[in-house]
Amino acid sequence: MASLSSNTSSYVNYHDGNTKLIGSKQDYVICGENNEYKYHVVLDGHGKGMVAETLSTINWDKIIEYHDSPNDMINNINSHLIYNEYTSEYANNKRDGSTCIIVIIFENIGLIKTYNIGDSMTGIKINDTIHFTKMHDKNNQSEVKRVQDEGIKLDNDTCMKIISTKNRDATMMECTYFNFKYIYSDDTVIPSNKFNSKVDRIAMTRSLGHNHAHHFATLQEFECETFTYIPNTDKVTIITATDGLWDILSPDGSRNIFTKVENSDSANLVEELLDFAESLWKSKWNYHIPKGYAGYGGKPIITDLGNFDDIGIAIYHSK
Repeated sequence: MASLSSNTSSYVNYHDGNTKLIGSKQDYVICGENNEYKYHVVLDGHGKGMVAETLSTINWDKIIEYHDSPNDMINNINSHLIYNEYTSEYANNKRDGSTCIIVIIFENIGLIKTYNIGDSMTGIKINDTIHFTKMHDKNNQSEVKRVQDEGIKLDNDTCMKIISTKNRDATMMECTYFNFKYIYSDDTVIPSNKFNSKVDRIAMTRSLGHNHAHHFATLQEFECETFTYIPNTDKVTIITATDGLWDILSPDGSRNIFTKVENSDSANLVEELLDFAESLWKSKWNYHIPKGYAGYGGKPIITDLGNFDDIGIAIYHSK
């Protein structure tokens, strides 16, 4: 399914979003605005795909109205996931979920609000300072401690790591998965023995979905941050994206991407960045064998990356 977006761009204050679906086709981007603010929502589904598809169709204008109350926002979002609207039965979203990151820009007062759950990320550059929002994954130590304190079991696997975007250098690193159980209260109307012995194994500590009716396996709480700037004086660039962008960039590449946007003459910054990210996924890379594996220290192997990931991007840019 194509992404949902409204092109609200004027080159002075560009705001737009879209997707390039080269993987499992579960990324969505929604952009909107009213007289008070502009906003965009970026979703990255994983699992069966029904959660992300459902979220892509809800009325986000209504959801964003609750921006002063993040708990009300997430409760309104989750109200669409508790029941199957087609069967009028409790929804079973086991092993199905989505990240969600919302960015609201109040241009008249110079205020940016972010609301994040999962491992999508927003980068915000105000003049020369760049800030990246927190992700709920293995690199967030407070999140890892929280789930461990709750008795969630962790296990490790391997995943790709980009060393240098510019030089196309990549390797393999250890990554962490979290095994969430479905816990039911004693007064539940749902047979607890049907699901609570099962787990959802996901690479993040929070996510939308992963629920059976009103029983959600992960913490349903946004990570909220605010940023201020001087309207019509400070230069602001916001890049919100799924891991289809961030995973293909090295740390330096993640920062250099702002320079790419700021120096671009394109009238469609989103499409330009989507094409760039796709070209990285489909490039040949220098794969450096990690320490502990046969061939470590030798010449890198020239290879492609194998499976591609969907790319969802929203950009706000003022000059």
